[in-house]
Amino acid sequence: MKKICCVVLILSMFIQTVFADEYSKIYDLIVPESYTTLIVNGGLGSVGGNSWQLNYSQNVLEVSAATGSFDIDAKANAAYQLYNQTSIDELSLSANGNFQFGTVQNRVFASANGGYSSFDLDISGMPGFWYAGGSANVTTTFSTLSFNLLPEAAIGVGRTYSISNVYRAKKMMEHLGVTPTVENVEAVVSVFQKSGEIFNKFNDDSTSLYKDYYQQLADAMGISDRALDVLILDTWGSQRYDYERAKFIGMISGWTALISANAEYNSSASAFSIDAGPKGAIGGFLMNDMLYYDANAQFRVSYVLNSTASFNLSAQGRAVYLPDDYRWWAEAIADVGYSIGATSPFSFDLSAAGYYLINNNFRVYTGFRFDDTPGLYLFAGGEIRLW
Repeated sequence: MKKICCVVLILSMFIQTVFADEYSKIYDLIVPESYTTLIVNGGLGSVGGNSWQLNYSQNVLEVSAATGSFDIDAKANAAYQLYNQTSIDELSLSANGNFQFGTVQNRVFASANGGYSSFDLDISGMPGFWYAGGSANVTTTFSTLSFNLLPEAAIGVGRTYSISNVYRAKKMMEHLGVTPTVENVEAVVSVFQKSGEIFNKFNDDSTSLYKDYYQQLADAMGISDRALDVLILDTWGSQRYDYERAKFIGMISGWTALISANAEYNSSASAFSIDAGPKGAIGGFLMNDMLYYDANAQFRVSYVLNSTASFNLSAQGRAVYLPDDYRWWAEAIADVGYSIGATSPFSFDLSAAGYYLINNNFRVYTGFRFDDTPGLYLFAGGEIRLW
């Protein structure tokens, strides 16, 4: 296992060193970010519609002269969120609670999910990481109690980074007439990565948060007097910008190999299941950044209480061709799976498509899909605005 990981690490470093462009220097950029929020709402009756507004379809107070009955109910909701990221760890937590008390019903529902990742782990001299987290929910009417637990954990080596924002920043500046450099692209990406912290600041006027965010982006691009242009492009886009940005969505750089496990227990059904196995992923560029690739694979062993175990192997891959001519690009996606013991154990799906921008109001595409049904499908189409 260690030898395999070493080979993957060396190969990944070689590919990125030989083929990556100057922007590869900021692929692994991690900007510290931290924020917390707590929102509480409630009232007499049900809480619905706008979070601050009562749903008047339900009576706040109901009195029946015929039967002498008297009903009154109160409800409250609470939502909490915490996020903290540094270069070596990441913590996320969200929790929600719903409380209803009164003469009609007494009920409490609470849910939470989150996890902690640490990338400051040495595994036989290789950069490693571990993760622990999961989700849970509990419901009680004070006479009944039900809950659902889903813990999960992982340990591995390597690390992948999302690089979509690097090319998003580059394309934004090109569209705005700004020459991209490593320095200003890094500055813009740093603002992108802190967007959660910026927009979740406690503030009496949320519009000021948007002003601050887009002013920071404009400052990072060196066009401090054009914050409005940055906002318009980022919010509403343009035909060419949207077309070019679509090429880079979901791109990653780096590699990782890990072993993960998760379990689930449902108290209502007394059901227990567990799923475990190795996973791996890799992504990057070849051919002087004209060919992007990513791939991932996993082998999973799943077991449900009082049932048999299942064994599943799956792999997915994608390749994107990015020629110098911005008007066209192409991508291919493959998905292969094998389930041991299944009636139809083998599955695959291969598709490819090419896209061409004739002008900003006229784009076309064509491609094919081949799967295990078996079937071959051809498709083509486009979109044009006539007036």
